[in-house]
Amino acid sequence: MGGLAWSYYTIQISQRRLAIQLRVMHEYLVLQEKRLKKKLNDEFEKTTTSINNIINEITNLSAQFTKKSFNNSNGVNGTNDGEVDRMD
Repeated sequence: MGGLAWSYYTIQISQRRLAIQLRVMHEYLVLQEKRLKKKLNDEFEKTTTSINNIINEITNLSAQFTKKSFNNSNGVNGTNDGEVDRMD
């Protein structure tokens, strides 16, 4: 009977140690996940900002080109003489 009691006791201790080890590992992994996600989110944000800046620049260039094309097709050449500028 003493052997069973000892076995029961050591198994309980092993279960507690295992639970503690797994809890510590879980906490470590959660912290690592947060650290890595922060790096990824920061890079994602930088990339998104860069893409949006490029889109805005293209939009602005397109608007300027469209405005110049519209002005040229309507005879607006800055002199208000009604003549269309020739592009040779």
